[in-house]
Order: sequence, then C-alpha cells, then structure tokens
Amino acid sequence: MTQANWTPPQDFIEVPSADDKIRVWAPIPQSELSETSHTYNCPNCGAPTKFDITTSGLSCVHCGYQVKPDSKNIGKAAQELEFRTETIKKADMSWYENRNQVHCENCGANLLVEKNDVSVKCLFCASNKVILQKAPSQEFYPSAIIPFKTKPAQVENSILTWLEKGWFHPKELQQNAKINKLSPIYIPAWTFDTDIDAQWKALVGYERQKRYYDSSSKTWKTKTVIDWCWEDGQVKETIDDFLISGSDKIQDHLFVNISNFNLSDLMEFSPDFLVGIKAQLYSKHLPEAWNEAKGKLREYMKDACYHDIPTSHVRNFSLVADFQNETWRIIFLPIYIITYIYQQNTYQVVVNGQTNQLAGQKPVDWNKIWLAFAGLFAPGIFAAFISLILLVLGTPGLIGLLISFFLLVIGGIIAVSIYQKAKASEKGS
Repeated sequence: MTQANWTPPQDFIEVPSADDKIRVWAPIPQSELSETSHTYNCPNCGAPTKFDITTSGLSCVHCGYQVKPDSKNIGKAAQELEFRTETIKKADMSWYENRNQVHCENCGANLLVEKNDVSVKCLFCASNKVILQKAPSQEFYPSAIIPFKTKPAQVENSILTWLEKGWFHPKELQQNAKINKLSPIYIPAWTFDTDIDAQWKALVGYERQKRYYDSSSKTWKTKTVIDWCWEDGQVKETIDDFLISGSDKIQDHLFVNISNFNLSDLMEFSPDFLVGIKAQLYSKHLPEAWNEAKGKLREYMKDACYHDIPTSHVRNFSLVADFQNETWRIIFLPIYIITYIYQQNTYQVVVNGQTNQLAGQKPVDWNKIWLAFAGLFAPGIFAAFISLILLVLGTPGLIGLLISFFLLVIGGIIAVSIYQKAKASEKGS
C-alpha cells in the first residue's frame, strides 16, 4: 500500500515526528477518548432509541428499528481485580457523561438518569422531593452487566398475585394499594472470590452411658454423662462470586431473597444496555462491601466448622479465618422496583430482572391476627374452665386440666409461628 492511499486506523491521530519527512500516528490518548459522547439516535429516521427489554436490544421508538448492543457474553470469566494499590485507581466513566443524577431528599438515594429524563419520583421511597444534579465521578465502574430477561408484563402479574397471598393481610390490599409505575433499574453489586483457611478451637463434649447404683430404689441404673475435652481443627473453602449489594437503598434481606442471579449471563459492559433505563452508582464502597462480605463469610465458616465437629455439644468456640487470594469486581444487576402506598405507609417490592424472583413488604391486618390468637387459645381456656368447675363440684377434672394445658401449649406454638410470619411479612420477605 502506497503512502498516497494509506489511511490511519480508527482512533489514531497524527503526533509530532522527530523527522520532518516522516509522519507519525499514535492512538488517541484515553483522556481524549473519554470526551467522545455516545449517541443513540436511529440510523434510519434519526429518532431516539432506547433499550427494549422484550427484545434485549436497542429499539427505535418511531420506526421500530432494532439492533443488539455492541457487547459479548463473558459470563463468570468477567474480569476480576486483586486487592492491590495499582488496581484501586480512577476508572474511565465516560459511559455516563450523558446522564444526570437525581438525588432524593427523603431517603438520600442517588439515581443516574438520562439528561432528557424528567423523573419526579424516587424509585426507592416514592417521594417527589428530588433534586437534579450533575453525575459525580467514582473510583470504579461496572465491568460487566446482566441484561434484563424478565418482561414487565410477567413482573406485574407476579406482583399482583403476590399481593393477594396471605390470609393475615388486608383483604382490599390489591385494590387499594397505590402502586407506582413499574421501574427497571440497574443496581451495582460487588462479587468476591477468596480462599478461606479457618482454624477453630472449642470444648467438645461426647456422651457416654454410666452405670450407677440408686440407693433409693436399691437398683442399678444408667445415665448419660458428657465428657469434655479441648479440640481444634481446620476447614478450608474456596468462595466464588460471593455477592454483596452495592446499594444501601434496597434492604439487605430483600436483596438476599432475590439474589439468585445466574452470573453465566454476564455480558461485557456496554452503555447500550442503559439507554432508557435508570441506574444507580454504588453507595457501598469497596472497603465497606468487603468488610460486609467477610462478616458473612465468617458466619458461613463458623457453620462449616460446627459441621466438622462430630457432636452437638460445643462450648467456648473460637475461630480464626484467614482470607487469601482475594479478588473482586463490580457489576450491574437488573432489578425491578415498585413502591406502593397503603394507609399512608410506603412499602417496597423488588423483583429479580433475570429470574423473576420476588421479595417485598406487605402490611398486616393485626385484627385478624388477634382473632386468630383468640381462636387458638379458646379451646384450652374453655377446657380449663370446665375442668375447674368439675373439681369444685367434687367430680374428677384432673384429666380435663391436662387436656387444657396441652391445648394451650399447642395454641401457643401456632400463635408464635403466625406472629413471626406476620412480622417477617411487614419487614419484607
């Protein structure tokens, strides 16, 4: 190829040359590349495009033109970073230069929205006290993303069905709940890999049968005694992709209940996936997320160590967990969020945008709970009352008292179970 018809590669620019007769081309510096804006207009008609969840691609709102995002499936091979100084550095955040941040004055949530988005309500608490701000920069950006797979119609049906379930909820909940618009959003999440070497030490008790002479009955009997001794052990585990939410606006137990994401569907991050869909920058920073992960993993290793002990009699248990070969990454996960208001209280429902797994909060009709308690305890109380009358009249009533005691115990057990389920439903499950 001659110099006359040669053209430089894309993203190369001419740079100064030490020889006037030689022209030199070099890649455009990253700082200059980051100033290049992405445009999302239809190549056919020029109208705006947005990401269409039903087709998993960019779609023109005017002529119907569709194109898949410029991204490839990388699954669990998505890049992971070590906990080293050189990996904790500023990252290119040019992908959100066409976005603003909406700050909620009520709950403090921050959302990334497109500059032409005129959202007036917070997705997390349904408040309309929001302020439009310039999107801030952060240290890290997601290297991978799981696209939405669950269609909005499926999610709406799941939520309506879920609202109807449970006898201790208000009967008119589905009809009277003021449900805000179903909102898809990408939330950040941290994944951690690590090798854990757990050393444990404890007093361990082993049961044995001991014969002894009972002087009162003048017979030999057996009883169970426990022999205690100090023991120690070691349990090793390799943890892969331990997931921690990067958002503090979704309650942790709700996130855990919908965290059955299939990370094999991870795609190489492309801003195409965010066109027309809101996103949230992480509010849990890397050190905070890693400390949370280590706390949960220590509990996991504690259970693993207990499982390693061949008896249930354990005292003075101590554990030292050594974390090695730690790596991390930050990714975007698809979530649907719905907030609804019932009797002036706000409730949150979250749905996994990949698997349609649902978790949320529901109000409880406590009048139904108290009536249920009354029904559970009434038979025992009635039986005890009749038995006492029989005793006063001099007729046998001891058996009736035993029966009433049994009924009260059974009623109490069921009542506690109902109460725990009701509180869990209010909190979110």
